[in-house]
Order: sequence, then structure tokens, then C-alpha cells
Amino acid sequence: MDAPRRDASIERTLGILLRAGVLLAACTVLLGAVAYLAVHGAEPRDYHIFKVQPQPLRNIGSVVREAFSFNGAALIQLGVLMLIATPIARVASSAFAFARQGNRRFVVITLIVLTILMYGLFGQPAHAANTCGGHGDGPSMLVDTAWLADHLKDSNLVMLAVGRKQEYEAGHIPGSQAIGMIDVNQGKSAENLSLEMLPIAELAERLGKFGITNESRIVLYPTTRDWSSASRIYLVLDAAGLGSRTSILQGGLPAWKKEGRPVSTDVPDIKPAKFTPCAQNDVVVDLSYVKANLKHPGIDLLDVRESTINGPIFTGAEAMNHEGMDHQRSGHIPGAKSMPFEIFFNEDGQLKPREELQSYFDKAGVKHGDRVVSYCWIGQRATFVYFIARYLGYDARLYDGSWQEWNRHDELPTEVTAQKQ
Repeated sequence: MDAPRRDASIERTLGILLRAGVLLAACTVLLGAVAYLAVHGAEPRDYHIFKVQPQPLRNIGSVVREAFSFNGAALIQLGVLMLIATPIARVASSAFAFARQGNRRFVVITLIVLTILMYGLFGQPAHAANTCGGHGDGPSMLVDTAWLADHLKDSNLVMLAVGRKQEYEAGHIPGSQAIGMIDVNQGKSAENLSLEMLPIAELAERLGKFGITNESRIVLYPTTRDWSSASRIYLVLDAAGLGSRTSILQGGLPAWKKEGRPVSTDVPDIKPAKFTPCAQNDVVVDLSYVKANLKHPGIDLLDVRESTINGPIFTGAEAMNHEGMDHQRSGHIPGAKSMPFEIFFNEDGQLKPREELQSYFDKAGVKHGDRVVSYCWIGQRATFVYFIARYLGYDARLYDGSWQEWNRHDELPTEVTAQKQ
């Protein structure tokens, strides 16, 4: 075949490649949009604030895996990547054509352009993982004792022992600092609500006192079995933009000691650091949000106050005079489903396997793609359901005012019908 005919054949092939790539990408995006709207179409959306992609959608491998699970957002992301890849394939084909023609100068130029494009596609995700914001996922939110033992000497590791001062002083994981909920939360808010979020500027200052920076890898561990205190601090860090860099130690200090790993009574000398917060607006919701979304399709309100799924407090058979509440009404917030804190643990205080945790959400009628909003008495125990929901891949929120706030508004309804699961 002579050169003109060969060049024409190459151009036709490239044209077909471009059209096919664009068409396939468009179909993938359309399929993803249909899947996404089928799950999330009825949900309220906050479009005035930009949100970074969740952790599973920040690299190509994860996007492909999620797309095969028919995740609508992942399918849209995959379609966009295919659209980007189409001109890259066109440039690569051009380099091949120039090589066939023996035009070395244009081969070099084309390869330089191709390298820049490839770096933009494949090099950015690794960098983007370190940017501000985003939430953790299953692999990052829990670490075991072996992982922590292997990373004790990491220069960016910040370990925080969550519990009472005397528990920390009796022996802690070497290099860790003591932290309590009041260190990073309000004791009482201006509205006289317990354990509310701090203003973001004040929170940043307090986190900096623990040596936390934007590059820190943070591990929280309860000194006893007080998982809800650890999860409350996790939520605070998540709201500040550190969720993807923070984990809770599976089993806490009891598991560490049980394995005969070292403990210390030395208190590390911590140099205050500069932390620049990246406030996340998809962690905490307020009273108006809950009022506006009662029994809203796709938004599952979970009551975490009870020790039994069909116990008397949730159903309204009796009211509990909880500390800090002027009066107590019966029942639960309308449409809420019971998700008692205690069901997630074995008798030895260890967290149950992931499959069993998932079964509780399935039994409560929580579907993948739903938004989970948890509440308890004052916003402590419910943070652990927030943590588990994120761990399982749900879009989660905490109603921070919880029952303490809802209960004081007599004009707001309560529901006393029995919850059966």
C-alpha cells in the first residue's frame, strides 16, 4: 500500500476510534445517571458547596470495581475517564503513525504530549489522596494491632488514647497521648446542649495542640471498651477534614495488652503544630434538617438510645429521665428505626465481623445508597453508628442535638408505635 492510501487508512481508523470512544463513554455516563437517580433522586442536595469524591472513587482501580457493583456515581466517573482516555488513544495512535512515516521530530513531540496526558490521568489520584477533606472507607477506618505495631515509628503517626486520665497513666501504647471528648467538643453549647461541635477555628487550634497537622496519620484507641468516646472524636476529626487519615484501633488497648505488646507510663513531649481545617458539611445535621426529612425515602433515621431493639424506651412504653433533660417524653422521632449500640459487639467487647454488622442494617431496611442519620441521647453513642455506616459504605450523618434537643420541643411529634424487625 502506498503512503497516501496508508495515511488515509490510518485516519479512517482513528476517526472510528474517536467516535466509538465518545459513544461508549456517553452510554456509560447515561447508564450511571439512571442508576444514580434511581437511588438518590429523591434526596435533598446541597449544591452550593463543592464536595470531594468519596475515597472509593479517587483512583481508577476503585472506580472500575465500584462500577461493576452498579454504583451510579462510579459508572458516571468511569464514563468520564473513558472520554478522557479517547483523545489519549488518539495521540498514541498519532505517535504510531508518525513512526511509520519516519518523522522522528513529530514522534518525540507527540510522545511528550502523551506523557503529560498520562501523568494527568494516572499521576493525579496519588496526589489527590493527600488533599484536604473526604472520608475514610472500610480498609482505612479500622486498623489492627499488628498494623499499629509495624507503624509505631512513623514520623507522621499521632496516637490518641481515649479514656480517663487514670487509665492512661496506668499504662498506654508507647508514644500515645491522652485525649478526652471535652478536649475537642463543647461541654455545653449556647443552646445548653451537651457535647456539641466546636466552631471550626477553635477546633483547629485544639487539634494543633496534639501535634496534628494536615499530613498526620491518626490512630484513636479506647483505653477500655468505651468505643463511643473514640467514635465521637473520630467524627470530630472527620468533620475537620481528617476522616481519610484517621483510624480506630480494633479492640483498643485491651486487645493490645492481651497480645503482650509493650505499654508505657511515659508521657511524650508533644510540640504544638499548625493544622489547617477543611470543614466537611456532610457530617452533622441540625434540627431543621431532621424536621424536613421525617420519613423521607432514601433517608434512614436510626435511634441508638436503646439496649434492646424492641425495648420500652424506643417503643414509648416508658420514658427514661436522662441526665441533663428537663422533662422526658416517650417514644422516638417519627420514622426512626432502632439501631442499639450494643448489638455491634461480641461478649469480649470486640467488634463483630463486617458481614454481621451489615446484617443489622439490612434487617433495619437500610438499603445501599440510602443516607443514614443517627441520633441518641446527646450525640455520643450515635457517632458509633455513624462510624459503622461509613465503614460499610453508607452516606452517613449525625444529628448532633439528638433526643436532648428534639425532646425539649413539645411541638415536635414523637412516635410510640412498636418497632418490629
